[in-house]
Amino acid sequence: MPITIKLEDDPFYQEGIEKGIEKGIEKGRAADKRQIIINLRNNFKATPEQIAFNVDDTVEKVIAILKKEGLY
Repeated sequence: MPITIKLEDDPFYQEGIEKGIEKGIEKGRAADKRQIIINLRNNFKATPEQIAFNVDDTVEKVIAILKKEGLY
């Protein structure tokens, strides 16, 4: 007699789905923050210090992103 298992009922499967969703949200937020940093630099000529203040991040991280984009 075959055994059937519904994945949706498995707690480990549900945990994996939840972690995947959280990871996707984090990636989306990081991409949004990156785009905001680029836009602030390009459109408003904001300094790394001003950008860091506005996106609530460190100046070092802002500079790293700007360097990667060739904007610093």
